[in-house]
Amino acid sequence: METFSSPETPSVPEKKIRLVEIFQEIANATPASTAEEANKIVAAAFQKIESFYNIPDRAKMVSYPFGICSRMKHKEHEIRYDVYNRHTVFYRENGSIDIRQINASDFPNERILAEKPEHFKENLQLIFEKPGADGKRVWE
Repeated sequence: METFSSPETPSVPEKKIRLVEIFQEIANATPASTAEEANKIVAAAFQKIESFYNIPDRAKMVSYPFGICSRMKHKEHEIRYDVYNRHTVFYRENGSIDIRQINASDFPNERILAEKPEHFKENLQLIFEKPGADGKRVWE
């Protein structure tokens, strides 16, 4: 049986293509002034792109609410972060965003997070970053 997509229902690209579109949405947003505002920008971008393609809830890529982000210190800054299967999202209090690719088996435990937060900057591949409203990045 042949199927056709209607103009109202766009074909669904692979996750990595949708992720690029999500990053474009985040990049085009006005820079955030706080970590919580940055989290809202990220969540809105995921929601917009995944909803556009009518992705079922069980298959949607999502951003977790800010309240459940873990915390760590880097230099004198508080950094909030969310760990996902293949990436970690970092938010600094100035609204900057840093997304790094990980392998779940390689992710450091909480002790390493507390003792060596620079591990992320040095060992995880940067896949997206956006400065905060003050122009500074997460690890500056």
